[in-house]
Parts: sequence; structure tokens; C-alpha cells
Amino acid sequence: MQTNSLHSTIRKTGALIFLALIFAGLGASTMVINSEDWVDVTAGMQLADANNQTPYFAQTSSGEAVMTETPQGADINLYESNSQAYLDMESRFANRGYSVNSTTTFEDQFDFIPDDQEDFVVISRSHSTSVVPATSLANHLDAWTVVIDGQNTDEVEELLSNAEGDVTQVGGLTSSEEAALEDHITDSVDGETRFELSINVLERIEEDEEITSLLLSDGTGLERDMFTSSRPVLLSGDNFLPEEAEEYVQGNEELSSVIVLGANLASVSEDITDLVDEDQDVRTLLKFGQSSPGGTQEEAVAISFYPLPLASVDLDISTAEYVPGSDELIVTFDNPSDVDVYKTSSITLVDEDGAVIETLDDDDPQVISSESSQVISYEVEELDEDLAENGEAEFVTSYGSNPSDLNSFVESEEEGVFEPPRILDISTLDVDDQSELEIEEVAYNTDREGFEVEASNIGSVETYTRLRADGIEVDGVTRSFSSDLVALEPDESERVFIPAELSEEDIEQNELVNIVSQFGERESFLINSVTVDADLETVRDGITSSRTVIILLAIVAVLLAYAVYRI
Repeated sequence: MQTNSLHSTIRKTGALIFLALIFAGLGASTMVINSEDWVDVTAGMQLADANNQTPYFAQTSSGEAVMTETPQGADINLYESNSQAYLDMESRFANRGYSVNSTTTFEDQFDFIPDDQEDFVVISRSHSTSVVPATSLANHLDAWTVVIDGQNTDEVEELLSNAEGDVTQVGGLTSSEEAALEDHITDSVDGETRFELSINVLERIEEDEEITSLLLSDGTGLERDMFTSSRPVLLSGDNFLPEEAEEYVQGNEELSSVIVLGANLASVSEDITDLVDEDQDVRTLLKFGQSSPGGTQEEAVAISFYPLPLASVDLDISTAEYVPGSDELIVTFDNPSDVDVYKTSSITLVDEDGAVIETLDDDDPQVISSESSQVISYEVEELDEDLAENGEAEFVTSYGSNPSDLNSFVESEEEGVFEPPRILDISTLDVDDQSELEIEEVAYNTDREGFEVEASNIGSVETYTRLRADGIEVDGVTRSFSSDLVALEPDESERVFIPAELSEEDIEQNELVNIVSQFGERESFLINSVTVDADLETVRDGITSSRTVIILLAIVAVLLAYAVYRI
């Protein structure tokens, strides 16, 4: 208790000194935050807005973009975290003729929070995109957005327990974060997807006031207007307008303007223009970015965006092949990302004249394993020879790193078109795959931190397989985990390892585990699949938990027998 009290006293004293430095420099109108952490940037932008300063942040490897945008002649208050994004920013500014009014080093987001702050909005670091709609609600409530993670739970809990106003949760929390804060949260706004979350935030704001103007973002980064503007934020995909957003724009009769943040959302801006009725009179403005002076194409950035740490996901579709013997359309999906990608597809088969022959749809999101190609089979009606040779498959495929957040579309390959459908010629394919595979045992190895799955090749040919553990709850978040590609000879069995770091609480939450095996004769054509649901048991060093109990009981029995014998 004394250590915690001393720590608290030191932090409060440091905060007072920090705030004194802040207020000493309030004569300047420009604030620059130099940190590699989006949480620090969020806190700094809130402070700048509270003090009527214009916030900027360094975001390119050369630091040019922030300098280009910063007004010439402005006195700069520079705030640098212990983990700076770029070194020597003060010297960079000085060499460019700027006047650096003050330079302050801060430790974390708590150094920025005013002592008299009463209301708070809390989000989880594990749901980073929640910060975008959270800024809308924080602006409306005159609240301060605080980010909780596994390292600062005690500090956030102490801060919110002493809050004199309301504490609003925006977006999901992990199970441990929720347990720590449940007694302090007075209100919450959430949604199954980030699109639904942003709509629910807008509706919460509309309980108090009409919304006549919006910012629209794809939620991949922070933008100054999110903090300095009274306009709330609506989330879209990076190349499409989700159904939730369409319904909101059409249903808000008071809406008069939408400012679209980022040139990458040009097609979304056009969607809004096409969407609204003529009598709605909604003006759409696309806020462009620019590249660094003298920079390469790779250094091109939006001038006031700070990227959030989102999983970089991508998906492509390379082939659509018809198998005459089994009336299947075999589609090859390619995932070059280092994370598994979830996708749903609607496939329209058309003849050479453009007439629709059949439409195929995924019932549920399907997973494409990281850094792999995967074939998925769709049952079709028998196609005539002409369609099989001259027809096309039009794909409307949405994808993302979470099954409830499919925020991107596979785009058309037509030049200048950044929307679906992706159109592929249909070809024919003769398939003779004799592979057979069986899953016999599933366990979680607490020492190796991963699933061990006994896979057996029960066929007569060499078989390639990749195993996946689906729908695993990890600290309240649904995830999937994949193994490496494994080759099995006929009659060979192997204990395949699927890396997955689970806590004891996670293991308790996943009593039943879903294992999916994609397999086939060719390593690039895993056409077959088998799925099993297994009760999850844990192992250590190859000994299952149930066997451990039996062994311990046996040892106890031997010791008791020996004791009785000695008596």
C-alpha cells in the first residue's frame, strides 16, 4: 500500500510539473506530438483542442509532412514521448526556420489529462478502431478519451474510480478489462461491427442534438478534424459504403454535408453522392492528402492522418474453374497477409451476352489461412459447354481480419475502378483427387502454447494438409489459428502443431474446439476438407491433464500402501 501511495504521489507531482510546462507555453497556437504510439497522439490532440491549439504530429520517415503542413512563423510547442516517432524533431524544426517555443517530454496519456476533468470515455487498446467513433462521443460529452490495456489497468481503474462525472465505454473491452472497470462504467455504446458501433454513437448523440454535418472515415487512422471539429464521425469501408452507413445517410433528413477524409475514399464519396435524393441537398467534400516534398511514391501520405495499428489484410481471387464431372465451381482465393482473412462472396455466373445464369453465395464468413492459397468449392447447376468455355464469374467479395468486420472489397481489375465486382473468365478443370484424411485427437499443450492435433492419412496417396482452429475465444475476442502446411505419406500419422497463446481463463472458455483441415494431393490445391468438434483437454510434456490426475492418484495409492505396510 505504501509503495502504491508513493507511486501515486510521484505521478501527481510529475503531472503538476508537466501541466505547469504546458500552461507556460499556451501563448503559442501550434502543438506537435512526436510519438510512435497512437494513444499518445490521441491524448495530445485532445489537449491541443482543449487549449485552442492546432495539433500536428510527425508521420513520415523524413518528418517532412508535419513541417510542410505547419504554418510558417508559428511558435511550436513540441511534446515528445519516451518512444519518439522521430529523433531530433526540435533540430529539424529549427533548421527549417521554425521557432520552437517549448519542448516537453511526457511519459504516457495520463500526463495530459487535466486535473479538473470530470467525464471520461474509455476504450480498449485491443479495439483500436473504437477510438474514431469514441472521439465523436467525447467531443459531444466534453469528455476525455482514455485507453486501457493490459499494462495500465490499475491506473485506469484508479482514474475512473475517482471520476466525478460519467464514464462511458465505447466499443468492446477484453474480459479482464471489463472485470476491472465494471463498477466504474455508467454507460456503454457498442456494436457487433465497427460500422454498427459508429451508427450507435451517432444515435446516442442524436438523443441530444440534430446531426447536420458528418465526417466520414475508413477508421484506419486519426485525423485532426476528428478532435477539433464538432462534426461526428461515420465509418465506412476502405472502398465501399456499408449498408449501415447507407441507411443512416438516407434516413437522416437533416444531413446537409459530408466531409470524406482521405483521397483513398473517392469511390465512397461518389457512392454518397449517388445515394442521396435530389431533395436532400447533401454536399459532399473529399479532403485530399499530399506527399512529402521530394518523397517517393511510397512516402505519399495524407497530410493530417496518423495510422492506427490495424492488421494489414489483403485478398485476391485468381481462378474460377468448372468441374464437369461433379458440377462444382472451384475458386482459388489468395491471402498474402500475415494474418488469417475472413471473407464472404456472392458470385454471379453470366454468359457471353451478360445474361445471368446462376448466383452463388456463402452462408457464413469463411477463413483463408495467412500466406496461402485456398480453393473453395461451390455447387452449381450443370453448365453447358459454351458457358463453361466463354462464361464469366462476377465476384462481390468482402473481407477483413474479423468475421464481424469485413470492411474491404476485392476490387475490379479494370483500370481506374476501385470497386467490385472482380470478373474472371470461367475455365474447365478435370479433378482426380484421391486424398483422404482423418482427425483423431485434439489437445492444448500449455508448455508449447498451441494446439496439438493428431492427423492421419488414411488414403493411398501422399496428402498435403493445413489445419486451423476456428472460433477460439482469446480474452473475449474471437480468433482463428493455423498450422504450417504438412505433407503425410499413406498410412502416416503426425501430431500437427497449431501455435496459439491461451491463458487459463481462455482455456476454460474454449471447452469445445473446432478444427478444420483443408487437404489434397497437390500442395497448392487443397480441395477437400474435414471438420471436427472436439472436447479440449490440456497436456504438458505429452501428458494429458486427465492422465496427470490418474498418475498422481496412483502415486498416492502406492505411498498409502507403503505406509500401511510399514505399520
